[in-house]
Amino acid sequence: MMAFFHIVAGLLNAGIMLLKWPLALALAALLPGCAVALWQALARLLHAGLRLWPFWTGFAVFFLLVRLFWRRSAILLWIWTLEHEATHALFALATGHPVVGFSVGPDKGSVKYLGLDTWLIRISPYFFPLYLLAALGILGFTGRLASTGGQLALGAAFASTVLHMFHEFHPRQADLDVAGRPFSWFFVPAANVATWGLFLFFFLHGRPGISAWWSISWQNARAIWHTVAIALR
Repeated sequence: MMAFFHIVAGLLNAGIMLLKWPLALALAALLPGCAVALWQALARLLHAGLRLWPFWTGFAVFFLLVRLFWRRSAILLWIWTLEHEATHALFALATGHPVVGFSVGPDKGSVKYLGLDTWLIRISPYFFPLYLLAALGILGFTGRLASTGGQLALGAAFASTVLHMFHEFHPRQADLDVAGRPFSWFFVPAANVATWGLFLFFFLHGRPGISAWWSISWQNARAIWHTVAIALR
């Protein structure tokens, strides 16, 4: 059984390594449409106005607290580091890498795992919003996504996701060296444009928002690239 598991894990990780640049190219092709979808999601949030005041309140309060008071907070940095390292561990386990070490401190942590070190494990915390997805899961399971408290929590979690990404994504990150600098400096911002837009569409429209996000992203990307192709003839 263990031998079979190792074979499957090896094939999975070989596929992940091979998909690195094809995935980046696919994301590059879809990126203009994802940017339009994110813009439309933000416009719809503004258009909703006071109906979504708890979300805006949660976002604004968390954002201002971090910028004005918590920027150097050891507790906040520990919470963000826990999210970062837990995401590494989650992707390691999901791709067949047993986790053998885990430590977290203020703005510093580490995860040790067995097997091939892949770009996906290394770059996962920079685009995978673990706390935001956890909040969505808990609120969805308890049926409180649309409640005032649920919207406040999601607004705060989304602000945390945005601020955490800007805090973590900088040239001194060793993870980016392992994944590759050219790849990382394109993939991380582009993936966040996609994931943030997808989250906002889901928040605004529920499950139909997922298909709406995809439709808007795909159709606009196709239209933009078609226009570019015509202009270059």
